[in-house]
Amino acid sequence: FAYGTGDFDARDRAVSDPMIAAFANFAATGDPNGPGAPRWPRYDLERDNHLVFENGFPQGQGFRADGARLVERFYRA
Repeated sequence: FAYGTGDFDARDRAVSDPMIAAFANFAATGDPNGPGAPRWPRYDLERDNHLVFENGFPQGQGFRADGARLVERFYRA
């Protein structure tokens, strides 16, 4: 998806093209938002928000939070 190569159907292309646009915008400007890209919200530590790369590009919370807590407990011990 990130490179836009492969035998994509319309649903795959609807995710791949905006993903590529977000990466290109970020590389060019330091901000993934811009033409052809989904709205990528600024990270908020309290919400632990992230953009989900799937149809509609919903915003998620707590990405792999359980695993991160496990690693934090391990290194604190």
